[in-house]
Amino acid sequence: MCCLRGSRERTLTIKTADIVLVNLPPTKGGEKSKTRPCLVLVGEGHPWESMIVIPITDHKAQRPPKLFAQIPHPNTATGLSKPSCVDCFQIRCISTKRLGQKLGVVSQETLDDVLKKIGTILNIGEEHIT
Repeated sequence: MCCLRGSRERTLTIKTADIVLVNLPPTKGGEKSKTRPCLVLVGEGHPWESMIVIPITDHKAQRPPKLFAQIPHPNTATGLSKPSCVDCFQIRCISTKRLGQKLGVVSQETLDDVLKKIGTILNIGEEHIT
């Protein structure tokens, strides 16, 4: 479990499946940039000051479904204001110091879809994905 201190010194718990704002720059090439919402893949259960996240971007029809997992919209649980999708090809390990506000959480169904797409991208068989 990762804890994040907010502007009023309250502590937020960041867990797998949470959506948080992340300050991604500096970046290079085609990496997603700017401060943007990200899906937390590994947010608890480790002693490091880092976590694994995947950037969230706007949902456009031309995005390849093999690489992008759609987040159902409207969905108040996510905290996202527009149709969005997870860019499963942009997996990042980041410092917890890059974290901003916690926006919401994705459903187990969306998280499972993301994990399946990552397995496909990394050529990991389903028998290795739980």
